[in-house]
Amino acid sequence: MHSVFAEFALLLLMSAAAGAFALLLRQPVLIAYIVIGIVAGPAVLGVVTAHEQIDLLA
Repeated sequence: MHSVFAEFALLLLMSAAAGAFALLLRQPVLIAYIVIGIVAGPAVLGVVTAHEQIDLLA
């Protein structure tokens, strides 16, 4: 990603979409957020590259 703000916006969009999908399946939204955290992390997709800024906001 070129910008920290673009990366953060992508994470927010991914979590909002996963939350909406979890509500459709009548599942807890918190589980969807945890799954997105695992998927977006360095273990699977590696979307997060600005670790210091995301840790500061978390």
